[in-house]
Amino acid sequence: MFFSAFMGGIALRRALREGKLDGLCHMRGFISIHDFEHVAANVFILMLVTWCISLTIGSILSNWKSFRELDLYHKRNCITYVLEILFGTAVLLLQLAYGWDLMVKGDPTNQSQRQGLSYAALLLTGLYTYELLYRVRTHWQLALHHMIAIGVLMVAFFNWFDFPNDSTPVVRMCCVFVLHASTEQTCFLALLLHRLYDHHTSAVTLKNAHAVGALSSYFLKTSICVITWILWVPIITSSARNKYSWFWLYVFPVLNTLMLFVQWWAASIFVSLRNRFVKILSIDTDQDVLTYKNRMSKKARFSTVDMADLSKPVRKVYHGRVAYTPIPRQSHTIFETS
Repeated sequence: MFFSAFMGGIALRRALREGKLDGLCHMRGFISIHDFEHVAANVFILMLVTWCISLTIGSILSNWKSFRELDLYHKRNCITYVLEILFGTAVLLLQLAYGWDLMVKGDPTNQSQRQGLSYAALLLTGLYTYELLYRVRTHWQLALHHMIAIGVLMVAFFNWFDFPNDSTPVVRMCCVFVLHASTEQTCFLALLLHRLYDHHTSAVTLKNAHAVGALSSYFLKTSICVITWILWVPIITSSARNKYSWFWLYVFPVLNTLMLFVQWWAASIFVSLRNRFVKILSIDTDQDVLTYKNRMSKKARFSTVDMADLSKPVRKVYHGRVAYTPIPRQSHTIFETS
């Protein structure tokens, strides 16, 4: 981190002095191992921009009382949720704009498309690196998810810039693989609402949000994993598979499987949260029923002088003769309702 920032500062000062700032972020969008100073400058600039965005998000979220009452750990988590939504949406748009033909048809890409996809990789790897440093605590499942994504992207784009034509099947597979990270908006929105909304007054909204997050984490991510496996099979079975590195032949399928398990773990978390709000709603419903019964009981006691006498007939005297009148049915109904 500090080495990248140091190299980035040197490259930025040199570029400003020579009037070549355009070469830092436009010509070399993400990776070329032969121009390390450009990579370092991009990482340095992206970290500063991400830090400024996180400060802005924190100031905006401070308008919510529920956010101000959170501790530092949960405050930073909420900020990273918003960062994930913003950066993930940007990565998804870049994938669709520059990699649609690659992902759907497997067409070779030109220089402009490679630059556009490299910007997506820069945003995603920069975001995950910043998040790992910014969070107070990180669960090992989340850290594994981020490290797998960063490792796969860096290896893919190192190979791609060196061998752009031969690496098209690999980059196609990686673009589909990145959809794991660029389609998590509903998940992070559910987690953000979970921290900002009241759990009782907004229980229905939170239950539905977590249900959508669970469906997205399970069915959508499982579909992405299956498609990635389908794209990997021709690589391992091809007669020209020796031109691919051992990473893609043997390591990537292991990482792909680990990513699927991490996504299923996330789905189980959302299912648990949804069930929690289902229980809250059921408790609230039972409480409403109990309140209604208590109210009706008070009404019945108020409407009768003596509840114990309701089961006895009423004694009346007509001209010296005693007559018994049965208790009105309506009074019995009030008593039974209570």
